[in-house]
Amino acid sequence: MNPCVKFLAGLACASAVVATPARAQDDACNIDQNAPQFVGRAFFAVQKGIATLNSNGDPATDARTAVRLLTDPTARDRDKNPAGQAFTLGQALALLLTESSAPVNGTRADFGFATDREQSADLYMLADSIFTLVETLAPQCASQVSAWRQGPPWVGTMNKALAALSEGRLDTAEALARRALILDRNAPYAYVVLGGIARQRLADGAATDKARLYTEARGHLARALEIAQNDTQYVDVVRSSHYELGELASVSIANAPVAERPVRAREAAEHFKQYAALAESDLQRADALQKISEAFEAVNDTASIRAVYGGVSSNPAGYGERSLLTAGILATRFGTSIEAGALYNAVLTSNPNHRDALRNLSLTLIKLNDYAGLLPITTRLTALDPNNPENWVFHAYAYAGMAERASSAAQRRAYTDSSTKYDRMASQMPVRVSFTEFSPGEGEARLRGTIENLGTTPRTYTLIVEMFDRSGNVVATEQAQVGPVEAKGTGEFDVTGKAIGIVAFRYKPLL
Repeated sequence: MNPCVKFLAGLACASAVVATPARAQDDACNIDQNAPQFVGRAFFAVQKGIATLNSNGDPATDARTAVRLLTDPTARDRDKNPAGQAFTLGQALALLLTESSAPVNGTRADFGFATDREQSADLYMLADSIFTLVETLAPQCASQVSAWRQGPPWVGTMNKALAALSEGRLDTAEALARRALILDRNAPYAYVVLGGIARQRLADGAATDKARLYTEARGHLARALEIAQNDTQYVDVVRSSHYELGELASVSIANAPVAERPVRAREAAEHFKQYAALAESDLQRADALQKISEAFEAVNDTASIRAVYGGVSSNPAGYGERSLLTAGILATRFGTSIEAGALYNAVLTSNPNHRDALRNLSLTLIKLNDYAGLLPITTRLTALDPNNPENWVFHAYAYAGMAERASSAAQRRAYTDSSTKYDRMASQMPVRVSFTEFSPGEGEARLRGTIENLGTTPRTYTLIVEMFDRSGNVVATEQAQVGPVEAKGTGEFDVTGKAIGIVAFRYKPLL
């Protein structure tokens, strides 16, 4: 293997372009790195340094040799092939930046320069200035120069910047991101880091600094988005930048001048809309719907919120269960019960055992006084979630509502007795099961929650969970031992079903 390929880890190998002009873009980049003789010797030193680096050695000696050869004012034919000289020098400087013993800041002598040796220099800035010269002398080689700009030194600096940001070391992250920008300004990641830094400082900053930090964060993230939109390899950055810009605009609404708040709400909504268009899952689309509604709610724009869920209502087949459920919740809060009920029913058309949709539809039917329609829904709900007292209260509501509309005294009495029965069942239930997470994935689903002992003595429970596919077939059965749980106390459970296509669950009743 050509050692340059290994060095660049999959990037286009700039130093091998002349030797192997296999592609059209390589044919266009016709820089000669073998002449004059001192350039060829320097290029050989660079290749030797790369081989040393790939053997876990220090490439500094070979890289300095290349720099010395390329800057020796007495070299024969010094005025020939300036592009080849510059390109090879840029590679040597990049090699010094790659896990070598050379300092980042020092004198030119530290880097091997034969001239002005005592002058102070920054290795990042030297590399940038030389690569800029190559881009000027040989613009047809822009992609090859870019490969070196975005080589291991840049990647390493960016990774350190991202790590520092995630650890909250904001000053370090900023310094590293700005160093990465010296080497390459055509990738979006440094701007993403700078935007994240400004966002964190905005969250913790003094009121007098918020306007400045908001402008900084918005500027950096907008620049990341601008760059990323021009290259399909950055689709992940486009998506995340829209989300970050949406969040930034949304959380700034409360502190913005009154006249500007609706503008920021619309800006946030537009970014979340673009994020939804690029979403990789229905979970992300549902999150976008929620975020859009929160932005408009902050400025009391309920008409726009109705338009958000209305778009889902008009095309339910174009959305998944989570988006339909979220739209239903928005309709419950800002629209009508009829609109909400239609959206919950759309969820149940796709997944008849969706527990949250059954629960929300039960509440909606109570608001609509549709007690006859409520009973079959609560029957399905209690079959899935039998140890939730609230579900039996819904059952009691259904019978109480039907009793009010009964056509005979005997029917009214029977419905009233059933309502009393289920109300008593709810109030006297000895144990309550609650859920904090249901996360279905491609090949498994995780279910977490608590069991509350409503009795007067400690109990140990065996929770048996069955998980369904979309057709209602049981595809996984898991169980959890919980306890002993003290009287009036709670115990946690966490089970994972291993099967493809899990979308719902139920559990065996606990007595």
